[in-house]
Amino acid sequence: MENRAITLYAASLAAIGILLLAGPFALVPTDAVGGESSLPLLLALLGGALLLGQAVVVYSGIRRAAAARQQETEELRRRLAELSGRDELTGAFTRTMLESVLARELESVRRYGVVTSCIMLDVDGLGRINRERGFRAGDQVLRTLGEALAANLRSTDSLFRWQGGRFMVLVPHVRVDLAAHLAEKLRRLAERLAFADGQRITISLSVAEVAAADTQESLVERLRSGLDKAKAAGPNRLEVLRCP
Repeated sequence: MENRAITLYAASLAAIGILLLAGPFALVPTDAVGGESSLPLLLALLGGALLLGQAVVVYSGIRRAAAARQQETEELRRRLAELSGRDELTGAFTRTMLESVLARELESVRRYGVVTSCIMLDVDGLGRINRERGFRAGDQVLRTLGEALAANLRSTDSLFRWQGGRFMVLVPHVRVDLAAHLAEKLRRLAERLAFADGQRITISLSVAEVAAADTQESLVERLRSGLDKAKAAGPNRLEVLRCP
């Protein structure tokens, strides 16, 4: 496609050059009474058409180049986000980063008895927002919520995006009861968030303290189970899970 555009552009330049050279020789009488030929007008119209064609070719090329550059920029941004361990949309750490950090925290709990709690939260009705208001509205919810959550955590806490509208917060050196106070603070924070289109959101949460016998799978399963209970009784509820 690009080679074809270059060929058309070169051909139009050649045609315009021929018209410019032919112009001075086009003014010849057509009859004995001194009438002028209509050839100059035809040449002018043809030249204008060629110039218009050139403009279309150049504009199309610019649009394709801009689209390609935008795609490259988005891909670069995505790769940089992956390398930094951050979710591009929300600014939270990625699930891959969570798995790495959680493995280290579980080892600390098992070997040294370090106290750690986790919060899992989910945006209530995110699927409905995407269906009724569009995915841009859903993305705005996640972006705004992610920023608000991060701004209200301790410097030692870590926010991760698990999947979709689900996040996890790792709360080191904190028992489950204190982690529950933090989760309740985050629940009320989500209630107060305001969006440009006037919508409001709520979140459901579950809180658990990491047990020495926990694996990543068992901990996540407990948190999921608690989140299901919170949503079934709510939404906009908090479920506190005690160590098994």
